[in-house]
Amino acid sequence: MEEEGSYGKSPRLEDMVHGEDARYESDDEHVEVKQKEKPVGPPLELEVPFRPAPAHPTKVYFLPMLSLEKI
Repeated sequence: MEEEGSYGKSPRLEDMVHGEDARYESDDEHVEVKQKEKPVGPPLELEVPFRPAPAHPTKVYFLPMLSLEKI
């Protein structure tokens, strides 16, 4: 008679151990990269004015984080 708590056959070694040729991959490797189509147009020509910064260069100004999130 079988031991109490045993459910059928015991697992075989082949069932528990994968062969050396078996390849282990994570789900991250199967993710397909979807590239967004970007609009194509002429290059932008920006004019950067050469003038001093609006703040005093020796002082440090802090911006609240809420202001940065709106940008």
